[in-house]
Amino acid sequence: YESAWVPAPVVAIIGATGAWKSFTQTVLTRLFGDREARVIQAMSGSTTFNGDWAEACHLIIEDDFADLATSARQKIKETVKAVAVNSSHRIHPKGAQAFSIKPFWRLSISCNPNQESLAVLPEIDDSVRHKIALLWPRRCNSPMPTDSPRDRKAFWDQIESELPAMVHEMLNAGAVPEHLRDHEGRCATNAYHHPLAMEAVSALSPDGQMLSVILEVLETPEPTQSGTESKLPWIGTASKLLRELEDHNRAGRHTVRSLGRLLSRLADTHRARVRRAGEDRHSKVGEYQILGDPELDMQPTPGAEMDQPW
Repeated sequence: YESAWVPAPVVAIIGATGAWKSFTQTVLTRLFGDREARVIQAMSGSTTFNGDWAEACHLIIEDDFADLATSARQKIKETVKAVAVNSSHRIHPKGAQAFSIKPFWRLSISCNPNQESLAVLPEIDDSVRHKIALLWPRRCNSPMPTDSPRDRKAFWDQIESELPAMVHEMLNAGAVPEHLRDHEGRCATNAYHHPLAMEAVSALSPDGQMLSVILEVLETPEPTQSGTESKLPWIGTASKLLRELEDHNRAGRHTVRSLGRLLSRLADTHRARVRRAGEDRHSKVGEYQILGDPELDMQPTPGAEMDQPW
């Protein structure tokens, strides 16, 4: 709106059907002048042509499926990083010479919380962590009837009538609060990561797969005085966890040191599952707490079955 591009995190919206993901992307497209491009093919390497990107302000991936191959996810990661912080981009229309432009782009991605859909997202490592926000919207009812085409048009007309006021509010919100700033200094705001969204994305990484092994071991029923029960929630050090894994022949090549590093990373990327326990006065330094299933808040709300309520 000020004709000046600034770096900003890519926005990924992860949620079940009825969480209004596609609706949110439609509102963003309207705010960006009704110009959008579907970009999954070029981002994942299925094609080298991206001429339609030059005509858009809003780049969209919407509940698309990507090849799970490492090369495809790596290309997606590099494009996410480039769109977030680079001002100049290469455009290659089909049958024409490639050229560079300085566009006004924002990229949004929506996907369901399952492995096939989440494959469109890059592995969240230090190189991309501050360049993509991970949102986890809840399901909710439509504030207006959306049963008929007339109802849906009335609903969308109401949304459009309120967009100018929303834009005015955002443009005049003042300075970004300190706790929301990007301390790396590249973007105006930090990239927010909802704990459950971060866990869902990270489950595809080697760390996430090892966490699945750890949870499987700790969830194995153990005999107790009252019967059998799992060890979750579990608390202990890397050394104690290594013994647990060795007792079930699941330690692989891990050592106390490698498990300690793993738990430290998981406490950052899987905060809904793994927490540092050292701050508790009853806990020892180097102890971690591993929890069972978090509440995913994915049960449908009556009347919220549609992903595109307009």
